[in-house]
Amino acid sequence: MAVNRSGTLRRGVWAGLLLVLVPLTAVAVLAAAGAAGPPGLGLPDPGPVTRWGTPVARALHDSAAALTIGFLVAASVWAVSGAAVVTLAYSNVAGSSPSSINGGDMVQFLTRFDLGRSLGLSAFLALIVATGCWMATRTLHLGFLTLLSLLALLPLTVTAHGASNHEAAVNLLGLHLIGVTIWTGGLAALVVLRGTLREDFPLIAQRYSRIAGVSYVLVLVTGIAGALLRLSSASSLEGTYGILLIAKTAAALLLGAAGWYQRRRILTLLASRATSGRSFALFAGFEIFIMAFTFGLSVALGRTSPFAESVIQTAAESLLGAALPPEPGAMQWLNQWRVDVVWAPVAALLLVWYFRAVRKAGRQRLSWPILRTAAWVVGCALFLWATNGAPAVYAQLLPSMFITVQVVVGLAVPVLFALARPVSLARDTLASRHDGSLGAREWLACAARLTVTRTLVHPLPAAFVYVGFHGALHFTPLLGPVVSSNGGRIVSTGATLVVGYLLAYAVLSRPPSPGAVKAKLAALLTVLAFHIAAGLSLTTRESLIGGDWCLLVGDLWNIPVTTDQPIAGLILWGAALPPLLALAIARRNLVSTSGQSLVHGATAH
Repeated sequence: MAVNRSGTLRRGVWAGLLLVLVPLTAVAVLAAAGAAGPPGLGLPDPGPVTRWGTPVARALHDSAAALTIGFLVAASVWAVSGAAVVTLAYSNVAGSSPSSINGGDMVQFLTRFDLGRSLGLSAFLALIVATGCWMATRTLHLGFLTLLSLLALLPLTVTAHGASNHEAAVNLLGLHLIGVTIWTGGLAALVVLRGTLREDFPLIAQRYSRIAGVSYVLVLVTGIAGALLRLSSASSLEGTYGILLIAKTAAALLLGAAGWYQRRRILTLLASRATSGRSFALFAGFEIFIMAFTFGLSVALGRTSPFAESVIQTAAESLLGAALPPEPGAMQWLNQWRVDVVWAPVAALLLVWYFRAVRKAGRQRLSWPILRTAAWVVGCALFLWATNGAPAVYAQLLPSMFITVQVVVGLAVPVLFALARPVSLARDTLASRHDGSLGAREWLACAARLTVTRTLVHPLPAAFVYVGFHGALHFTPLLGPVVSSNGGRIVSTGATLVVGYLLAYAVLSRPPSPGAVKAKLAALLTVLAFHIAAGLSLTTRESLIGGDWCLLVGDLWNIPVTTDQPIAGLILWGAALPPLLALAIARRNLVSTSGQSLVHGATAH
């Protein structure tokens, strides 16, 4: 017992040293660079507490977030440090000491300013995760908390300033934070839990190594791309920002080399029982110290970011955060592209996964029709075009283009995806685990057994969700924030795809009884009636969808918004007819050959 207490105390001391190393690195770098001194002449000075407390709180916040996501233990520290970050951020903006803050001013900061809303939302989600960690009793609860903790990182991307393309910088920072926290937090969790896992440790370490490899590539690519967006020229590397960027890149490359050695050498010996977990822990401890130092550099880097040369000139461009595209014409439907750093990789990953799964099915001598693969390829291509091509480029500017994105992503792509039957392919090719842990196949089965899933895969509930979602999106004040904000567009695009796929899957799944055929017909008619009614409403209504946003952007290229909105209405009901007709025809042809449903297939295995 005394030995156990000694080991626990020793691990606690090392963990505390690591947490202290992060803010110390940030403060030392800022002090050496002179970046934390009093502001220039004429600017309000919040005082030394805010100037030095902000990087310390942010360093603790980021490191605790990484530990929470990888370990889900340091949640309380994350929540408390999140509150400190909010307080000091307000102090910095207001130029006053934290001791002089009053409740009314803080409420205004949290409700009226983007920075306050983002930091407040992140701290609130961290508090939910912290509370949930103490109350969780099932593995499924922990899985949900893990996803929620990743979601809590995304509001922090509002600090991605100083880039020539603000939206791309924000999205890259979000992906960067996700990769960093999974990578570093997972390694810390392995080290701390090494003694608890015992004989299962080599297998879990191997599984983590694959996740860490993907996370490392994500961190490296997004970090380099984000830095390039902030650099106006090569001369920007000569200042403090350049020095810190080079130091952080060197540390990241060193960590990559260490991870490669860990995987190729130590994990191989660990799997063959040629070495003990202690060797892994010692080497991992070296990696974690470098990670902590890199975290400190990141905090300092975030407070010395240079401003790239801006291409923004007009009021509309300032609202968009990027240059205006040319006037839309026939050729622009094909040659206008703006890479979305979120959805372009998603489309590529979906395509790669499907091809690999089909190859695996072939090795298992499972027949997979070529038409299903063709449907998936066309669906991925349409999704890529809708989220990166002309519809996405003009979606913020013209209601007709926004509706085009919704119809393509919400109906055309889901129908093609459903025809490709990805759930059946995943069920047939994903490996099963027999050690009690949860892999991709097991998580799919857990999701399928949920009551909400069983309800939503039926036609009428799926149709009601579809109508309710699109009705709220197009005919309530919700559309303004969705169109105008980067986060709103990302969430709405993802939700549109999911809601559309639920409808397509519910219609195409094999009916368990003759009554289900009538339910599917009723669902199709309900959705068709909604599209016709909604399209006619947009065509005839006088008020603008998107509200103030359309008025702020103004009439561009001599295209009045009032004349473009009727076109949006025509697209909403006219373009919806082909995919809905395809659903009806495909349902009739696939009823006898569609195989098991999602719920039945998941529970049968």
